[in-house]
Amino acid sequence: MKQNDRGDAIPKAMKRDIPGTPERVGRKRPEADAATSRSKAPATTSSEQSPRPQADAAQDEQVAPSAGARWWMERAKAMEGKIAELETKLSAADEQVMRLSASAAAAESNLLSRAESDRMAARTAEARAQSEIIKVMTRLQDANQEAKRYAHEAEWLRTVYVLMHDRPRWWFLMSDAWRSIKIRRRLRRRGLFDADAYLTLYPDVAGAGIDPLIHYISHGLAEGRSNGID
Repeated sequence: MKQNDRGDAIPKAMKRDIPGTPERVGRKRPEADAATSRSKAPATTSSEQSPRPQADAAQDEQVAPSAGARWWMERAKAMEGKIAELETKLSAADEQVMRLSASAAAAESNLLSRAESDRMAARTAEARAQSEIIKVMTRLQDANQEAKRYAHEAEWLRTVYVLMHDRPRWWFLMSDAWRSIKIRRRLRRRGLFDADAYLTLYPDVAGAGIDPLIHYISHGLAEGRSNGID
């Protein structure tokens, strides 16, 4: 079977109607065929030599074009089916692209929302951490100040203790009032405690009749009262 320029097979019925096909190349002209037939064929009667009816000739001429038309119609139908198949695939591909695009947009929106939520959570956590740090720093400063105060009180008590016990033995021969006056003077001179100023600052201590030094050591230090020197 002969093929056309695109490689498609051409039916044998069409080869007689397509110029250049092997069936028509090399064939004798109809006049020559007729002369040869007349020379070889026996004499016929008048009825046999009469031409065929015009309807039969027209029908013979339409045989080959009808076969070619059917071939082209089949090729057209095949192409139409292929086009319809490709259009169906294209429509399915477009729908898939639309679905994937929608999924990608939803995923991107979800990621952006989660990222924003994470950033807000991070800001909240950072603010909470900063607040905790401030609280810890404040407590640390308070603890440092308290530690310094305790160290100062401990050093003050140590100095007062040494000063009160650093006295000659003959002091024990003197009265308690005389020893108390001596100790108060020594403490005032060293800038450790002023009993008179303390009683003036805190009348409640004077009214209670408590020794000012003992009250300051027992209560005044813890209450943050002045030693009368400041």
